[in-house]
Amino acid sequence: HPTNFTNFDGNGYRANSFGLTSVSFEQTGGANGVWKQVQFNSTMDNGPGVAQGGLEEIIWNNNTKMHDVVQDAQGLSTKYVRVNTSLPKGDYSYIGRVQPELATEYPFPFLHGDEDDNARSMRVMHRMNIDGTMTFEGVNPITFFDSTINNGDGTFGNWRYVYHGPALAAAGLNYNELSAYKAYSMLWDGNTASLTGEALNIVDFVDVNATHWFIKLVNGGDGDLPPCGQIDPTDPDSPVRCEIVPEMDTGTSLELAGSVTNRTLIPWTIEPVAVQLDKDRNGIFSSGGETQFTQKPDCMDTQGNRIPMQSIDDETECITKGGVQAEYDYNFTWESQYSSGTYGMRVDFTNSGYYFTGNSSALATTGAYINVTVVGTTSFELTSIARLYRNTNTSIQARLVDNSLQPVREAPVNYTWSFDGRTETSYTDTNGFFEMPFNITADDDLGLFSLTFDYEGTPLLKPSNAVQDVWVVSRTYLSVISTDGNRRQSGDLWDFTAQVKDDNKTLEYDTGGRDLDGETSPNGGLVDVIFEGTDFDNVQHRQVIATLAPSAGVISLPETQPDNSHLCYYDGNDDGFADRDINQNGDLERLEAVGCLKADISPLSPTKLRADPDSFLPDGFGPVNVVLRFEESLPNEGCAPIDASYLGLQGQWDPCANVPGNNHYRTVMTYNANGFSLIGRTSLTVDDQVVYTSEVDPVTGLVVPKPMVVTGQLTDELGEVLPARTIRVSYEMVNGQSGPVNCNAAVTDENGNYSITCPLSDVLAGKTKVTVSYSSYDNNDAFRYDNKTVQTEFDVFSNSSLFISEVGPFKSSVDSYNIEGVPYPVLYLKESFHIDALLTQSNGQAAGGKCLNIYLDPEANTRPIATIRTNDLDGTAEWFSGDPLQNPSLRGVELTGGKKEGFRTLKVAFEPDLNVPGGCDKDVENVLNGSEVEMEVLVRSRVDLQVETNWYYGGDSGVPEGTVIIGEVALLRDRLDIAIENEEIQFIRQYRNETGAWVTMAAATNITDTNEQGIARFEWPFDGRTCDGVVCTGQWQVIAVYAGSQNFQASQNNISFAVDYKAATEVEAKGFFSPENAMAFSIVLMALLVAGALYYRRVMSRRQVQSLRGILTDTMMQLEASNEYIKIIFDCYKNLVRHFRKYGFMKKVYETTREFEAAVRAAFNMVPPQQLDAFLTIFEEARYSDHNIGVMQRDQAISTLGAITSSITNALGEEGQIKRYEATGLYDKQTKAGEFVAADGSIRQAGIVEGEGTDFKI
Repeated sequence: HPTNFTNFDGNGYRANSFGLTSVSFEQTGGANGVWKQVQFNSTMDNGPGVAQGGLEEIIWNNNTKMHDVVQDAQGLSTKYVRVNTSLPKGDYSYIGRVQPELATEYPFPFLHGDEDDNARSMRVMHRMNIDGTMTFEGVNPITFFDSTINNGDGTFGNWRYVYHGPALAAAGLNYNELSAYKAYSMLWDGNTASLTGEALNIVDFVDVNATHWFIKLVNGGDGDLPPCGQIDPTDPDSPVRCEIVPEMDTGTSLELAGSVTNRTLIPWTIEPVAVQLDKDRNGIFSSGGETQFTQKPDCMDTQGNRIPMQSIDDETECITKGGVQAEYDYNFTWESQYSSGTYGMRVDFTNSGYYFTGNSSALATTGAYINVTVVGTTSFELTSIARLYRNTNTSIQARLVDNSLQPVREAPVNYTWSFDGRTETSYTDTNGFFEMPFNITADDDLGLFSLTFDYEGTPLLKPSNAVQDVWVVSRTYLSVISTDGNRRQSGDLWDFTAQVKDDNKTLEYDTGGRDLDGETSPNGGLVDVIFEGTDFDNVQHRQVIATLAPSAGVISLPETQPDNSHLCYYDGNDDGFADRDINQNGDLERLEAVGCLKADISPLSPTKLRADPDSFLPDGFGPVNVVLRFEESLPNEGCAPIDASYLGLQGQWDPCANVPGNNHYRTVMTYNANGFSLIGRTSLTVDDQVVYTSEVDPVTGLVVPKPMVVTGQLTDELGEVLPARTIRVSYEMVNGQSGPVNCNAAVTDENGNYSITCPLSDVLAGKTKVTVSYSSYDNNDAFRYDNKTVQTEFDVFSNSSLFISEVGPFKSSVDSYNIEGVPYPVLYLKESFHIDALLTQSNGQAAGGKCLNIYLDPEANTRPIATIRTNDLDGTAEWFSGDPLQNPSLRGVELTGGKKEGFRTLKVAFEPDLNVPGGCDKDVENVLNGSEVEMEVLVRSRVDLQVETNWYYGGDSGVPEGTVIIGEVALLRDRLDIAIENEEIQFIRQYRNETGAWVTMAAATNITDTNEQGIARFEWPFDGRTCDGVVCTGQWQVIAVYAGSQNFQASQNNISFAVDYKAATEVEAKGFFSPENAMAFSIVLMALLVAGALYYRRVMSRRQVQSLRGILTDTMMQLEASNEYIKIIFDCYKNLVRHFRKYGFMKKVYETTREFEAAVRAAFNMVPPQQLDAFLTIFEEARYSDHNIGVMQRDQAISTLGAITSSITNALGEEGQIKRYEATGLYDKQTKAGEFVAADGSIRQAGIVEGEGTDFKI
């Protein structure tokens, strides 16, 4: 915590007249104490012979506003004596400040204070003593500076070596041998009395026992030092050392031990002590890697026992507990990483900046110091291959290094070459390298020679020598001449041919060398053939297939023998040992296995490869690199023998591949070049599928597209599944408009199964051609398996959806009737109508070209009334009953079981699974499920309102008031002329008012229901000239109105007759049978007789034409429903012949073709000639043509018959909807195709003549 001193009275310290203030601290305890103000008095008397001047204490007198000098009892100035402090070590800071507010006199109240901008620093240090002794083996010498040595150059003084005689003797070492390399040395027996001259000066710093030296470390505060001298006497600028320097060999150990005390010589244990080594020999001890040992000194008692300390900062704990010394002890060994040279060592506090040593007159930094000279060892490193080649100039390079692997620079090395006995000297460079040049000619001998190196050493480095064997060799030449193809399959053979030669007396890759022959040197050697295969996991497997000896320089794999004797393990005599196992130890040695196959690879068999535990292709298939490796047979250079364990390594496995020039005697035939790949055949299966275009979402209930899932399995020819392989699928709809669609690829699972989802979007039901492919290139299997593609077809099913978009009368009209707010489509009895429908798949795609059955009242009529095919493009169906091509019978809404008007069920159905009689055949593709739609329609009749009893009394026929007016009307069905019962008829009475406008009489409408004859009657007592109680003109009209009902349409034509008032007297004056009335009646009667005769003839003619139309209509329907086209045409021919005979167009059955043609043209006189030509062609093709009558001819026939039927219909005037009430009898009941009503009213079937035999023939 900081302290604040403001003098005793709190008023601070006053500066003197110069503005200076000096204070001195007097400690009272810890950091507590007082600051006293002092000043220097230059006149102070310090006694005789001593210069004047000294400090005196001053005190500010606030009364006099001056400083008072502290005086003694005699009133003299007292000399101020500084007081020593005992502050803890550390860094302190203090700040001085000016505070004018502490003074009240002028001018201080008007001044601003100030203080130091930066704190002033002060370090408190303690005086400490560190002593130490180095102990090491006596076989190592020590050195001291002997100033009496004559250097022979006019200078004196050099470092002298001192050897410990008893220690050398105990170790069995000879002084003369050890000191031979030392310029100035002496042998000491360990007795101080035997030392003379300068050697006496080391007595206080050196001690010995029988085996060890004890050297005292130099303390910076010591005044008594060993002899001093320059480190290098030959260098005038060399630093001076005052020390004893031990010399030790690499590997020697030493001990540093000593004590630590404070300035009062109290043992000091609370501060750690570090032992440091100046590794980089720069004279600076860093706190990092140069600190070897750090620990607090141990407190030791008088017996040399260690006393444990508890406190970390109690300076007196050691003394209190009986300790007499604080000791440190450290052992150190000069390991080999320390190169030769002189190293400094220091023992000091870890926080040495807070300590110092020495007395009050000589201060120095703490620490005990010593230098040690280390003598290193040397060795030779051969940095180039000790191998020479003929016809080359080569330099063999070596390196001389010390024990720390540092280069020995600019040192002479002697070498001797045994080839010619020469000895020469080479010098190392700055990196320790030296070279020896050699010139080997083409004619020099091959063989093994030796090279000897010798280094004599220096005072700091020991001598060394080495012998290196050097071969003069031939670099073997190995090359491949030919190989079999690189794509092999099961049962194939693979072989190669290669040549093995020597170097042709050159280092270059030369083919002209001498052929090697045999198994052993100097003219032969062995070549290993190694197959390197890669499995599915990209792991390499290697196997030595054969070891071959060249024969006249040529090698190849052994020929396959029928008895398998080409295999190394062949046992021809069945003794349990291979025939090649000469010593029968169960293991073929290298020379025993030369020239045979070590693995059964001829022919290649995936099954055998999988069964072999050491196989180079454990999966049976894959790429194979072939390695040819000539094993060194000196002087024929090659690869070192291969370690079998290397074969299983991944990556760089063969050390020979890193040897320079290995391409001469080691070659790799890669699988994609002149090696080979064992390619397996693949099998790809595709499971049968049931494919639907859509499905119902179980959550939403909506129809959603359903994908096609293609599944199957991929295996190889051995039946093994192939997992993790990419399979691709594409599909194309057969007869579809779009091209192939690619699906997302998938990968086979661990069982080789695949499952690929193909979205079916907007596809039509039918067949899809699915292509499933496995590409070895996609799967990194190009050198392992063949590609495989499989095509198959799936039926694509779909649910269909049928929708009736429009139903209405005629071809395009739409009518509806609302019942309780619900609209119902309206059709009209006995009239044509149309249906518009749409057939789609469940996925919304239009289903074109499909046959639909149309039913009316399907509960009663199981046979459809018509069929229609959907449009190929949009799936729509537009059917009109009045289209002869779509509905040859041209029938509209007919009676069903006597039912006329009312609700009917209209059904349109797509029934692909059924052959519907009179309807659609079974769908050939049958991939679109059937569907149907039913609609309730209201069948109404149009009406005809006719007059039964006329109520015309207008003009001259007027009647007087009160006359009963009687009128009757009949309500009939327009198409059937059948009475309508219980329908309401309104008879509305209107009169003309004075403006001439017709006014409906209020509450005077007569409403009458029709009776069973459809007649409604009214009676009205004529009101005359009284109209709604008012006199009027007497002009009236009665209007018969039918407003319609649910089953009947309102009458389009009302019946209105006038009733006029006429006085009774005027009515009685005129009778009926007047001359003019008689004449008019006669004329009308004659006209009716003529018209009746003409009408009867017209009716008979229409019935004959309608019979012809019925025959043609029946034929069209049979052609549509059946496939016996020729039979149907012949039946039509017979029916026409019977019709022509009945109506006089033919005389007999067996008339000629020309006569039949004439009858056709006469009977069908209302049909255009070109239509009749096509009609006659139908019969000619059926009878005389050689080609088959098929669907094309059927459609042409239907088209022709439809056109003729339309012409007949137009001739009858039915398209113009001319009313023929006389024809209502034709529609009394439902008729089948081909039925018609004869002239006599009977129902006849076209083509059937009653009473005739069945042996009619054409």
